[in-house]
Amino acid sequence: MVPKDGHNQTLFDDVDMLDTWRAMENLVTGGLCRYLGLSNFNVRQIERILTNSAIRPSVLQIESNISFPNQSLIDFAQTNGIVVTGYFVLGCPYFHSKLTKRPLLESQEIREIANKYGRTTAQVALRHGLQRGLCVLFRSKTPLRLAENFQVFDFELSSDDMDRLALLGTGERILKGAAMRGHPEYPFEENDRQ
Repeated sequence: MVPKDGHNQTLFDDVDMLDTWRAMENLVTGGLCRYLGLSNFNVRQIERILTNSAIRPSVLQIESNISFPNQSLIDFAQTNGIVVTGYFVLGCPYFHSKLTKRPLLESQEIREIANKYGRTTAQVALRHGLQRGLCVLFRSKTPLRLAENFQVFDFELSSDDMDRLALLGTGERILKGAAMRGHPEYPFEENDRQ
């Protein structure tokens, strides 16, 4: 449940993210967890954590897929020793109609590459993420697709095919976090400058 004002706008608290981070650091030093991570942070926010913390983030979870590679943020995180986990790697069928004329995995270009390797378009999208150094998150409602999605470690996309997929980037994210847009730490404007 998200608190709203009389105009149905989200009400935010004024807790500084560094206070939250320091409280999480206490969980590590207290032995209650081993690692700390970030989700949907931008470069400025990560720099602030890195500069003002005793324990560095281990992982950053962000949206990344063929249409929205988010590469500059990935490069920054990896340069700073932060593992990047990508979500919506397969696009998101629930949101595609708002952004594109067709779902990511129905792209003709991705189909052509999938056919070249004898793979599904989902396998190509997952492999694309893996070859960019991401841990990839995906889900499936069917056991067959779930099993297929694990068959991505026995092939590699050529550099030409990786370049071809890079041309499909639209710079349009799926998750915009509209309800959070008024928050002082809303992260997406900076991330969206690809």
